[in-house]
Amino acid sequence: MKSYTIIPNEAGGIFTPRDLYTLTCLYLTAKDDYTTNSTREQLAKITGLSFAYIKDKFLTRLRKSNFCEIEEYIEFSNSLIRKRNKYILSKPITNFKIISKEILEDTNLTPSEKGIMIGLYSLTVNNSFNIGFSKSEIAKRLKLSSKTYLKYEKALIEKGYIKLLSEDITNDRHEDFDGGIVLNCSWLGTKELNTKVYESTHNNINRQ
Repeated sequence: MKSYTIIPNEAGGIFTPRDLYTLTCLYLTAKDDYTTNSTREQLAKITGLSFAYIKDKFLTRLRKSNFCEIEEYIEFSNSLIRKRNKYILSKPITNFKIISKEILEDTNLTPSEKGIMIGLYSLTVNNSFNIGFSKSEIAKRLKLSSKTYLKYEKALIEKGYIKLLSEDITNDRHEDFDGGIVLNCSWLGTKELNTKVYESTHNNINRQ
């Protein structure tokens, strides 16, 4: 498993919070070419979610979303024949965020709350952890009802993962924001890691 992965920003507006967290875990299992053949059992173990959810809900919705390519193949092992899936995940060179595998070790948040944090991170600007949108706009961009978003926001504020910008207006990095929130989560990419990954990505493109 990789120490970190990139997630396309668009995923935050496509998948439900729990599905977004599960997709992130799938990305963490991918090779450098962003393909993975993780089984449903393996993904259930990594995410801590049930096999039934992975099989009947997440993978069904992932296939319908057309977010990635899914190729079926036959695996022969120990005289057994088994159908497997190969997932060819999107590898954007812009408009992505970085998530550390520390997300798997965070026991303070539920899978859905982790998905909300990833979705919120996709809305941050200028390589920061700040979101200047109103609550209603955040809910709209994450395709959530205002009631659902406010429920998550309240829980994440209480757990210390997000803070209202209006409560921290003395901090210089927030001076350009009127309202909004700031994220406080260790497994969201640091500025140093973000810079390293962006430079590496664009250097690869230039060589090609």
